This record gives sequence, structure tokens and C-alpha cells, in this order.
Amino acid sequence: MKDILPSHRAWEDALGPFLQLPPRPSTAITSPLGGTVNLVQRELSDSFKAMWLAIPRDSARCSAAFRLASFTIRLLSSNITGELSNESLGTLFYFVPLAVQLIDDDLSIENCNGITGVELADEREEYLEIVFEGRQLISDWIQAKESVGSSDLTLSSLLTSLWETKLEALNGVTPVDYRVGEAFVKIMTSADALEKSKSADDIAKICREARTANSIRSASWFATLRSSILSNTVGTRICNELIADSTGLKPQDPSSDGMCAHKTCCMCLLTTSRIAKACTSQHFAVWGRRRYLDHPPAATGFLGQASLGMSPVGHPISWAES
Repeated sequence: MKDILPSHRAWEDALGPFLQLPPRPSTAITSPLGGTVNLVQRELSDSFKAMWLAIPRDSARCSAAFRLASFTIRLLSSNITGELSNESLGTLFYFVPLAVQLIDDDLSIENCNGITGVELADEREEYLEIVFEGRQLISDWIQAKESVGSSDLTLSSLLTSLWETKLEALNGVTPVDYRVGEAFVKIMTSADALEKSKSADDIAKICREARTANSIRSASWFATLRSSILSNTVGTRICNELIADSTGLKPQDPSSDGMCAHKTCCMCLLTTSRIAKACTSQHFAVWGRRRYLDHPPAATGFLGQASLGMSPVGHPISWAES
């Protein structure tokens, strides 16, 4: 079975160009990470442009990445995960959620990333079936309780462990980093046992690190653990502090980029009614957003716009809902 499924290298080569393409700023409206999308690096190198033009496509304009994902998802629907090694499972657990999200984006947002090459309505309906099957497959993994090989790990715990490791390894704000954070939130918010597995000390540690840790990493944890953070005294205090700090930001000051990332973490929390009650300085956050609306940053200073990307969604979007 290992010889039939795509290798890690095949996935990287096929998905690489699409993962490196910056997401549209407008996706802050529906993204589980809200305005964090505006922190993503958007400069495209000449080498990337050349790679983009060389993406292989078939006669139906579909990219190799789309065909690879379609084949894999339909093959895995026959429930063959029990025959795979941990290494093969790790490859699937990482690339399949990323591929499903890219395909979904391309079908939902016109001219989004071109992974499907869709042009006709009939094609869109057909390709949406791949998205639905992919979501169901990921949902099955999240809920799976069977053991992996001779270890004590279950498919679900292996999946969540892998994604937590991927998130903690983030060290930038590249499009790939953003996609990792986005997939992490969708997977983890569907894993019922995640919040129960995090102790009060774990929650407090994540909150304290919000000022210095990778911004996508912090925003992802805040979006995933929001209810636990809001019931944690350290979490509520840090949220209040970050919002208060954001009131002193100057939209044209490039040194405020880091603080914008912190404010985005708060915005992930402000999408719920509980934080509106728990966070006594909410009016400061509204005041800060008003300043950015009245004095918007230059077009190239997209980092400063992160605070404007509040998602209207009341809770993170999960694989079960998206």
C-alpha cells in the first residue's frame, strides 16, 4: 500500500506552489484565524513566479496537486489506514488537510489559487465532491479510537500530536506558516478531548508566551482554546493587557508590527460574547480599530491592518462545519 500512495516528496512538489501563494486579505472574514491573514508575507520572488508558470496541468486544466489529492482521498475512503506505517500516516495527516483546504478555497473564491483549474459549473460540482469526501475522511481520523500498530497511540492522538508539533515549529509568517495555523485550528476545534487534555498551567503558559511567540502560533492556540483561556485568570489578564497595549499603536509606525500580531490574538477572542463581558477594556479595542479606520496604513503596510480583520464568526470553523 505504501508504494501506491504518494510519497512525502511528491506531495511537497505538487502542493508547494499553492501553499506558498499568499491568501487573499479578504479571507480574514471567514478564516478561523481572523485578521492574522494580514500578517502573512506577500512578496513573491522571481523564482516563485517561474515555478508558478511551470505548474503541470492536464487537458482539463487540473493541476497535479489536485489530481494527487483526488486520487489519495478516494483511495483512503476504502479505510486502509490500518495497513499503513506511522511515517505514511504522518504524511497523509499533514498533506491531506492542507490539500482539502486549498481545493475548497479555489472552489469557494473565484480565481483564488487555481489548484483545480475549474471553469465550468459542472466541474465545480464534481470537484466539490472531493472536498466533501476529504472533510469526511479527516473527521473520521479525528474521531478514530483504534490503536496505531503496537503502540498506545490512536489515530486521533497521532493526528493531533503531529499538528501540535507542526504548530510549535513555526518560526515565521510565510503563507505556508499561515496554512499550518489554519489547518491546526480546524482540526483541533473538532477534537473534543483537546481542551480537556490541557491543564490550567498549560493554558497559562500559552497565554504568557503570546507576546514573544510566533504570531500565527499564538493566534492558532487562542482560536482553538478560547473557552479555556477565558476561564483562566492568566488568560483573561493577558487578553486585557494586549488590548490595552494596542490602544497606543500608531498606524504608520513600522515598529508596531509585532503588537499588531498580539492584537490579532485578542481579536480571535473578541468574536465571542463571553469575552465582551470578561474583557473590561473592550472599548479600548474598538477605539484602536477606529484609529486604523480613520488613519489607514499605506497600501504596503498590510501588517498594520491585522487588527481590522475581526472574524464575524462566533467560534472557530472546524472540519465538521466548514
